[in-house]
Amino acid sequence: MSEKFVPSTDMVRSGYANDPVGEYHDPVNSASRERALGRAFDRWLESVRRQASEAAWDEGARTGYRLYEERPAVVLRRNPYRTKETPDAG
Repeated sequence: MSEKFVPSTDMVRSGYANDPVGEYHDPVNSASRERALGRAFDRWLESVRRQASEAAWDEGARTGYRLYEERPAVVLRRNPYRTKETPDAG
């Protein structure tokens, strides 16, 4: 097989949430722990996606800035993916 295996997000999430050696494994409360770890994974994944979206938006804005300089009537929107607003440069 020449293609390399790439696990899905669900497979990675399940592996993270069900890891019996990652922390003390309590079989009585394992379902609750799995749900908590699943939520922690979801929060982490959302932060990674937000950072990637923010960076992509900024890259597009830098690329499109030339258009803004040529036609000042064009209104640039603020980055909706940025978690905290930074003051406008200028």
